[in-house]
Amino acid sequence: MIKYSIPIIVTLFANPVFAQHVHGMPNHPVEAGQSAFAAISEIVQILSKDPKTDWEKVNIQALRDHLRDMELVTTEASVDIRVDGNSAEFTVFGAGDVAQAVQRMTLAHAPMLQASSG
Repeated sequence: MIKYSIPIIVTLFANPVFAQHVHGMPNHPVEAGQSAFAAISEIVQILSKDPKTDWEKVNIQALRDHLRDMELVTTEASVDIRVDGNSAEFTVFGAGDVAQAVQRMTLAHAPMLQASSG
């Protein structure tokens, strides 16, 4: 079906033999091209191996949007760092799409950071 064509294409391009052939590299890199592409490819491969995967519930676009937010925060946001003894406070900010990405990433990742750092 057409709606499954993107994961199939992603899996095809992530195949090391295909990547080696396309790029002409005898020692192919582990990451298949751009990092978001590689992350999507890896997730699709994991889901493809799981017979319980319900492709009707898989939302590759949501993953793509999240990876875009991560890219914006990592590469485009500004960060002010304040160190006080053994603690550090990071204030992350930006304008437009970057500011929106910072807000979404804060909501998405704050619980994980809290759990890992206490």
